[in-house]
Amino acid sequence: YSMNNVVSIKHANGLVSEYWHMAGSSITVRSGATVKAGQVIGVISNCGWAYGKHLHFALNAQGVTDPAITALRPSTSAARGNIDPVEYYKLKGIDLIHGR
Repeated sequence: YSMNNVVSIKHANGLVSEYWHMAGSSITVRSGATVKAGQVIGVISNCGWAYGKHLHFALNAQGVTDPAITALRPSTSAARGNIDPVEYYKLKGIDLIHGR
């Protein structure tokens, strides 16, 4: 995925957050680094298969064992373990759609 400049962060619960289409020269983290909440990891771009600047954010739950999170995985293998971020954050009491 290097042409899309992806930053993947593995969290303590096994969840992996992915940030796609970052400007390659702006990425501030390296493999194995510890990242803190709020830390700048890079700047959005339109690299890879993109038609304009944007952030493609994905959550991958392949390594997660928490049944509340694994229940969010789709039944198809095409999604490769990705879950809907809106539904995940609802579990955490955060409303991404309405900003609450």
